[in-house]
Amino acid sequence: MKLIIDIFAGLGLCISLAGLGQVLAGRIFNYKADFHSAFFLGCGLGIVILFIGGLLKLFGPIYFIAILVFCGLFAIAGFRLLPSLLVELKKEFAFPLILAAILFAINGLAALSPPIKNDTLYYHLGLPKLWIESGGIPFYPTIAFSATALNCELLVTPIAAIISWEAAQFFVFLIAIITILYLARELRRFTNTPSYYGLIFLAALPLYVAGLSDSKNDYLAVGFCMAAIFLYFDYLKNKQAKYLALAGVFTGLAAGTKSNALIFGLAITMAVIIDRPRLRDFAYFIIGAAVLAIPWYLKAYIETSNPVYPFYNDIFHSLYWPNIFNDFNKATMPASVDRGILDFIISPFKLVYQPDLFRGRIGPLPLIFLPIFLVFGNHPKVIKRTLFVAAVFYFVWYAVWANARYLLPAVLLFAFAAAYIAYRAAAKIKSVNPVLIIATSMLIAVNIAQSFRDNSMRIKTAAGFIDREVFLAEAASLDPNNPGSGEKQKALPYYEIWQYANTALPKNAVVGILCSNWNRADGFYLDRLFMYVNPTEQKVVDFTVDSVRLENSLRQSGIDYFLVDNRVVDEFSEQSQFGDAPEFSRIADGVRWIVEYVRMNGRLEYQTARYQLYQIG
Repeated sequence: MKLIIDIFAGLGLCISLAGLGQVLAGRIFNYKADFHSAFFLGCGLGIVILFIGGLLKLFGPIYFIAILVFCGLFAIAGFRLLPSLLVELKKEFAFPLILAAILFAINGLAALSPPIKNDTLYYHLGLPKLWIESGGIPFYPTIAFSATALNCELLVTPIAAIISWEAAQFFVFLIAIITILYLARELRRFTNTPSYYGLIFLAALPLYVAGLSDSKNDYLAVGFCMAAIFLYFDYLKNKQAKYLALAGVFTGLAAGTKSNALIFGLAITMAVIIDRPRLRDFAYFIIGAAVLAIPWYLKAYIETSNPVYPFYNDIFHSLYWPNIFNDFNKATMPASVDRGILDFIISPFKLVYQPDLFRGRIGPLPLIFLPIFLVFGNHPKVIKRTLFVAAVFYFVWYAVWANARYLLPAVLLFAFAAAYIAYRAAAKIKSVNPVLIIATSMLIAVNIAQSFRDNSMRIKTAAGFIDREVFLAEAASLDPNNPGSGEKQKALPYYEIWQYANTALPKNAVVGILCSNWNRADGFYLDRLFMYVNPTEQKVVDFTVDSVRLENSLRQSGIDYFLVDNRVVDEFSEQSQFGDAPEFSRIADGVRWIVEYVRMNGRLEYQTARYQLYQIG
């Protein structure tokens, strides 16, 4: 029964937001929206309402129910837009399309299981949990990403609060699927390329499908980016100000969803300038983008003195982030990327064949088909602009944020252009389609195998064949710090100790969690107040001072129970792999002092092979 409720809640919210967006598009912009653009516009309005409510500390059951009921009033309008989701199919491409459907079904079912992935629990759903409890959207000094752009986290909060975390996670999966259908439809509308080319190209991209079953803000951000560029293409065709204004709105929403979308904002702005729009139209674009993007960055600046916290603190010098954090964390990154000209030229090949350098694999399809662009002439202007925006994004991304997931908007744009080029090639060379069908089928089959490997237990749990508690205690996932290895480890190794804490600790207990960037026991499944005590990401308990001041900061923090993680202790021991990192000994001394203090002055409450829980209050 819960599975059905979660599915219908996610579907109902998507349909209702599309209806809301259609009404908004017609009344404000005089624009006849399809399901995709209407959905993302509805998401934007919902985000604005939730952001204001969060600032005013209105979060609570009544507020969330009111928002969901308000959205539900537009469900009929959303239902009427459903036919625009349909895409044309062709028997010749039936096999890769069937494989794509299987891939999406696997991930959709997995999304309906309890969340277990590291970043999901830490802040994609972890922050909404804290917001629900606090009634607003404050900055948490021990959670660095609580000051970043968080539109997606805002949007999932009502459905998580009223329905379930699984429904919220499934809703994010639906956002990703709507984005795929959006790209496929616009591929047809702007280039006359059959939509199924777009579908199979995206299903074959491991970077896009790898996180489909988890609540990640990347999908809403890239959906807003696609909406922005497609509205910009409408402006190129019709030169009507409303399209450029909407493109600005979606650009701002993207930047307010994930900070890497600031790069997209720069790239699309450069493209708009090249096309020499009327000054009034360009002003609409800039105003729309600024109004929707600035609030999160202004909030971050007010709270931390850094608008892009926790990034670039060597420039903004936030009081919450000393230079020692920059130097140490940079030295302990999983991999480093060389920045030479030759390295830049061969970086696309490294993204395919050395994905650990960028912590993600894009897949070979765009790399194979994009060079054919040079063979054919007379490309549509929208393809030229697609490649321009993607190229600018790629260049800036490589220079400042060379993490594969941050490249996702450009990867989708490259896939959009590559699908068009593949269709052009197929019209000239008959053998292209059979090769494309075989290649995409093999790539999608690999994605299916990896998805099933990662999600088989999640699917059984969602379907009710495995008990939820058993799943949370036994579920395994890829090592988040070495996903390319294929090795699995227990997803929630601390779950046993949290079960004890949830029953034995006082309701008003505050648990300090010793953690690090490499080993993190998050507090999502801990039903008590908690505080992350990361030696290189917070100063509430400052590990960089002498032992006396460190102990004082621990006592003043309000923590009365403390979780010691043996792996964190080992990480900062004399045998650590990070021993050569700047200021390692200084931070390691702090970890040793804290652990000694807790063990000498605390009372051991519970322990497992890896964790010990002490009462220190």
